[in-house]
Amino acid sequence: MSRSRHRFRKKLKRHLRARRTLYQLLAIIGVSAGVITLLFIGLHWLGTEGRPVVHNAPSTTDNPVATEVVPPMERDHRGKLPARDLTVHDVVERVFTAHGGRDAVRTLSSLRQEGRLEQSDADSLFVTFFWRAPNLVRYTVVLKNGEIRRAFNGERAWEAQLLHGELKQLQDLTDAERESFIRDSHMSQPAVFSLLQTDRLSLAPPADVNGRRCHVIALKRHAYRELLYFDQINFLCLRRERSDADLKGRPEEVRVDYDDFRQVGDFVFPFLHQTSINGAVYNQVSLQKLTPNAGLLTSLFTPPVQQ
Repeated sequence: MSRSRHRFRKKLKRHLRARRTLYQLLAIIGVSAGVITLLFIGLHWLGTEGRPVVHNAPSTTDNPVATEVVPPMERDHRGKLPARDLTVHDVVERVFTAHGGRDAVRTLSSLRQEGRLEQSDADSLFVTFFWRAPNLVRYTVVLKNGEIRRAFNGERAWEAQLLHGELKQLQDLTDAERESFIRDSHMSQPAVFSLLQTDRLSLAPPADVNGRRCHVIALKRHAYRELLYFDQINFLCLRRERSDADLKGRPEEVRVDYDDFRQVGDFVFPFLHQTSINGAVYNQVSLQKLTPNAGLLTSLFTPPVQQ
């Protein structure tokens, strides 16, 4: 019995040692597989991070070179980075990349935008917006028998009414009207151009715009502050806000929401602008044609002369 028990014990020890070795081997194999899986997931995440999904679909507008960028609400959230990981410099650089690149934006010297202006209490009107660097701006609204022009030529702000092509009235804007007109024109320019005009930028707390999480950049101008909202995924500008005063000095909140982003040449522009004042929708502009670097003459911003 003693020898038999001794042999049994020796067999049992060999069995336990073999089973322990097998378990150790399986554990090593499992850990290795886990590491490989995590490595694959990490490489895939790095490969997709930060890439906006863009569809180069033919444009349905009159602009033959415009291509459609997928609307913000249709993009997924792959590669999303926490907002705390980015500085204001990081956000600005990614914004420039999303809109065509800093070098391309620097070459933007003029812009012509044509489309339909819609207001709740008026018929749809055809409007053209002209902008030329550094600060020349003009709006033209086409009426049934004429048009209204409002412009700033760098020194003088004026408004003209034409009937059947003939000048009927020309007047200078008041100081308050001039300042309001210039501020409104800033919000019609590409947001990336505003980032080039000043280095007085700071990050505000993140916020949502129509269900999209956004980086918020505060832009300080001489007499007021703007907030620019950039999608955290594709870094396109979805909104800009301005706290201001109306012509009577009353507090006023002006907000412009942007959508329908399309690529035109080297640039990405929104083709839909919706303006709200104190929370109520004021008007909406649906662009039909947009021409960057249109070669606009200075005379375009000069008041017309009575014939």
